[in-house]
Amino acid sequence: MELSLETIEKLDRAALIQLINEWITQDFKKLLLVLYRLDVSEKKLTQLLAENKGIDAANIIATLIIERIAAAKASREKYKMDPSSIPEDEKW
Repeated sequence: MELSLETIEKLDRAALIQLINEWITQDFKKLLLVLYRLDVSEKKLTQLLAENKGIDAANIIATLIIERIAAAKASREKYKMDPSSIPEDEKW
């Protein structure tokens, strides 16, 4: 299944976990690509998977993806600039 990052952001948790499980079993490279594109911390993921061996890996990965998406949205909102606040001589 080919999904954009925007589509992944709109999935509910259950659908995201299901999709991650599909990637784990059918297209692991796709999972790695999505984690890379979302900039999910490999160190944090490795640590959480090691600490939570009895928990479904897709659940852990989904949590990290959701946290990362939320952090990215917060950062975009924090640094969002009002176009009307840019002086005319600095506009492109």
